[in-house]
Amino acid sequence: MSIHSSVSLSILVALICAANVPAGARRAVHPRAQKGWLQRLGGPASLLRQPLSSMKDLRPLGEAERLRLQPSFQGEEIKLGPAQRWLEHSWDLQLAAVRDTVYRVSAEAALSDRTDADGLSMAAYSLLQKELGEPSQQECADYSWNAEDGSALLRLSDVAGQRRVTVLFTSSIVRTFEPVRSGRRD
Repeated sequence: MSIHSSVSLSILVALICAANVPAGARRAVHPRAQKGWLQRLGGPASLLRQPLSSMKDLRPLGEAERLRLQPSFQGEEIKLGPAQRWLEHSWDLQLAAVRDTVYRVSAEAALSDRTDADGLSMAAYSLLQKELGEPSQQECADYSWNAEDGSALLRLSDVAGQRRVTVLFTSSIVRTFEPVRSGRRD
């Protein structure tokens, strides 16, 4: 199973949450979270708000993922990025952009055993907690953090017997995008 299958629910939840917060509304933010913190985390988060056209080695989604991941916004593009090294592991990337601006980065690491997966999820959790404080929400194996400039979601899952750690970064720029009207695709 690919990265897209395991993060689709996470993506949907993050988009619904981000889209339902009015642009002028303030959310509870940990005192250490400041504008730009997502990009300062390094790794996959540094790709947020970057031009998609400037990135190399992007690949289109496979047919099944393309059909399942309907666009949420006018002009949305979703691409697979090259694997990226972060927190001493290799992560598969999925990038979503509108008007050539990356607004969502999904990073997923597939690990061979539970011990490795637990270690990586704890490393990611520790980094997010250090920068943002305690998660704003926790549900089962999902932890989410909110900040002025976006959000982060951490998930530990078991997909077809393989342990996966997924971190989803979503920029607050998502609030400025026009949703796709029902029945219409770009």
